[in-house]
Amino acid sequence: MTAPEQLQQLKNWQRLTQWWHRRKPQEESDRLNPEHSPHNLTVRLIIGGTTLIVSLSAYYSYHLVRNLLLENLKNKAFLEVQQGAEEIDNWIGKYKAALESSANNPTFRTMLKTW
Repeated sequence: MTAPEQLQQLKNWQRLTQWWHRRKPQEESDRLNPEHSPHNLTVRLIIGGTTLIVSLSAYYSYHLVRNLLLENLKNKAFLEVQQGAEEIDNWIGKYKAALESSANNPTFRTMLKTW
């Protein structure tokens, strides 16, 4: 290699080195600081979106299950009250009939007259 060729290569090398050192400082900081990389932002958005979706799903499913359970409990309580009322009505009806038959008994009537 001749001297002028070596000189040209040296100049090219110096220009390349100067260009390398003059490039944007933000590129250097981006490469050194991975917090600002586009990949990291994408991962954060995916994690945040997934967290939001899961949280909303859990919230609405909780309320759905809660409302279904409350409705079921209301229906059971109403059914128990109805059955209790029917039992009381049957009991009253049974003893009312027994009381009426006793009241119509001639022996019982004579006891009432003596009092």
